[in-house]
Amino acid sequence: MATTPDAQNLELSVTDFGPIAKAKIDLRPLTVFVGPSNTGKSYMAVLIYAMHQFFSAYSGRKD
Repeated sequence: MATTPDAQNLELSVTDFGPIAKAKIDLRPLTVFVGPSNTGKSYMAVLIYAMHQFFSAYSGRKD
C-alpha cells in the first residue's frame, strides 16, 4: 500500500552542528527537546525556527 507524504511530519538530519555530532529528528506539529545542558537543544530550536522563517518567506506564506 502506497502512502502519501505528510507535510505535518518531517525528518531533519544534521551533522557537525554546534555540539551536535549527528542527529536525526522527526519533526511533528509539537516537538519538545529534553536533555542535559550543552547538548544542542537550543541550536536545534534556532535551526528549525530559521528554516521555518526561510521556507515560509520563500513559499509566500504568512504565518
